[in-house]
Amino acid sequence: MNSTSSGVEIWLRLDGLRVVCNIVNADESTYRREIDSLSLRGAQREITGYLIGYGYRPEDGWTVEAVGESGVAAEPWRRFNPATDGQ
Repeated sequence: MNSTSSGVEIWLRLDGLRVVCNIVNADESTYRREIDSLSLRGAQREITGYLIGYGYRPEDGWTVEAVGESGVAAEPWRRFNPATDGQ
């Protein structure tokens, strides 16, 4: 990550046995980040910690955009904003 001047959205998705993480910038450009976690819950913690380390703060909780055939969350997303001096 090269800048914390605007917020980002994180989209996670199961793709077979791996989790795909897409970071969407305010200008709608996207890029993928490698995730080591094998579960969506682990990936949520992993990317949250990563972004906090770069000066972002989570906004609200994770939202489930899609549910898989088994009824389990398959595509959660969350918005992260740059931290202000008061945070």
